[in-house]
Amino acid sequence: MMQREFTQKDIEEIERVLKEFESIANFENPEKSKIPFEILGYGEISVVISIKGLESFVLKRLPIFRNYEECLYYKGIFDEYGAILKEKVGLRIPKQFGVIIRSRKPVFYSVQERLSNNWLCQQIFNSIDSLDSQKLTDGIISEIYKVCNFNNSHKEKYKIGIDGQLSNWALENGKEGLNQKNPHFIYLDTSTPLIKENGREKIPADNFLMSIPPALKFFVKKLFLKEVLERYYDCRSVILDFSSNLMNEKNTKNVKNSLKLISEKYGIKLQEIISYHKRDYIIWRTFLTLRKIHRLILTNVLHRKYRFLLPPEISVKKITKEDIKYFKE
Repeated sequence: MMQREFTQKDIEEIERVLKEFESIANFENPEKSKIPFEILGYGEISVVISIKGLESFVLKRLPIFRNYEECLYYKGIFDEYGAILKEKVGLRIPKQFGVIIRSRKPVFYSVQERLSNNWLCQQIFNSIDSLDSQKLTDGIISEIYKVCNFNNSHKEKYKIGIDGQLSNWALENGKEGLNQKNPHFIYLDTSTPLIKENGREKIPADNFLMSIPPALKFFVKKLFLKEVLERYYDCRSVILDFSSNLMNEKNTKNVKNSLKLISEKYGIKLQEIISYHKRDYIIWRTFLTLRKIHRLILTNVLHRKYRFLLPPEISVKKITKEDIKYFKE
């Protein structure tokens, strides 16, 4: 991790590059962009990129705001969320800050120091043996419980959510970190600040729906949004979601052994994980389909720019009968 804090000079230079990038980037055809950028990953409402000239940073782009005031409010909650995770919950997070790029519709960038790929838990999980994969799984769940304990101590008045899936974690020193008595896990997904006060989300629900056709927002809000958001506040649901997400990984032997650990130690049975995974697949497949329809209407019918970068496919793997048979053996 970085040995120094961001200086004001660092921040101003990053803001300058991002402002230039945002004004000329080709998001419909990234390979034709005047400032080259690499897509590192996709979120539900965002894209994670690396830009030429800022290779030592991970940039999460969120074009989900209607005006500057809305974006400024989001930045305040983003700062608050990071501070709570680090200072009150006790999670390690990368050094970070938020940047607002002002244009016709403002864009928010979460800027994080870029960690070594060898530190990313998704990479580690697929390259270690089964015993270490169980150790990694147990370590991440222990970090999730820090959030659970914080929420329990604040009851219903104040809660924070966390997306505990494997790709949202790093481990200091990579595989070697598992040999330490107290491995140092790092939580990466800080750009979606999930905070509730007195049972109400501090981030307006409409921000999460900006990437789907306006005519369908009501139905998505009623059918899916509450279910998707609520899972990040309930401890068992976070672990269940983490367990389901493991089924997307390539190292099926490690997946099988980790799910066995979760079943035996945390009481979440395999059949429940499978059912949850199937439901998750339907939700995110529907969500991506709606986004593609929205893009088609905007670009081909209304001849307007589409502000988002869409993944070619959802990250949730369709689970087969053969997969289920293997996990149950």
